[in-house]
Amino acid sequence: EDSDYTYIRANAGENWHQFVRWTVERSYAGLENLSLIPGTVGAAPMQNIGAYGVELADILYELEAIELATGQCKTFAQQECLFNYRDSLFKSSAFGQYLIQSITIKSPKKPQWNINYAGVKGSLEGKTINAETISNSIIGLRQSKLPDPALIGNAGSFFKNPLLRKSKWQALKQLYPDLSGYPQADGSIKTSAAWLIDQCGWKGKRQGDAGVYKKHALVLVNYGSASGKDIGRIASDIVKSVSDKFGIVLEAEPRMIA
Repeated sequence: EDSDYTYIRANAGENWHQFVRWTVERSYAGLENLSLIPGTVGAAPMQNIGAYGVELADILYELEAIELATGQCKTFAQQECLFNYRDSLFKSSAFGQYLIQSITIKSPKKPQWNINYAGVKGSLEGKTINAETISNSIIGLRQSKLPDPALIGNAGSFFKNPLLRKSKWQALKQLYPDLSGYPQADGSIKTSAAWLIDQCGWKGKRQGDAGVYKKHALVLVNYGSASGKDIGRIASDIVKSVSDKFGIVLEAEPRMIA
């Protein structure tokens, strides 16, 4: 640790949510908004996981990865991971070249809590704000609207929230006053993919055992026997619907293998 941060290392095979809870139960800040995301620690940097206004890139210090071609272990500083919105070096140009072995996060000793995301602030009214209360709030919100992967097969949020040119977003806002908008550092506006999909009537729809979750339009689910092609088919139909109605082409978060 130093005067500003406590540095915490976790091995890639650890359960992500259990790691988050380990930190918040010891009053380490930084990961609380990323509670209850399914998967492992090693998978987190692949697509720069994020939720409720926080991304892994915000708190990652470095990671270690084995170069598969040589067997050598390399340390990547945060900036070397080329993080972007749900993307990284390991998901794009270096896909398949490295096996992530561990990550080290930096927990701020004077945290700036990120609680302004929809639903979070209201759920914390009257409560002491700290890592654990925020984590508990996020867990409650996620459980209220997202399916448990142990009960219904799903990969979490299936589509990225699109980034729009400001002029494009303003034109759509004139037509659809309920369209959300979150200004980004590069001048673009991020809007809700779930809202766009919902406006196209997809929430709760099924094509056989492939469907859109009834409580959240961003989540595609497998009700039993849907194949990868079935999920891909409904995803393609959703992309077409949103493109036809709004002129926005949605991009999938998961890497799909043909």
